[in-house]
Amino acid sequence: MTTSGATIPDLAQMMKQAGAQQAMNLDGGASSGLYYKGKYITSPGREISNALLVHYGY
Repeated sequence: MTTSGATIPDLAQMMKQAGAQQAMNLDGGASSGLYYKGKYITSPGREISNALLVHYGY
């Protein structure tokens, strides 16, 4: 999930509502983006130099 302008308590509530068992807050600012199934859901404001990847095995 990506969002802007939310407080930490807001983020906690959003993650609970999304069914998260665990969550992590990463402050990415303009460098944050969410890429899913071959396309950006939230585009970064600039090129990014690193990424956190989650891959589910088959």
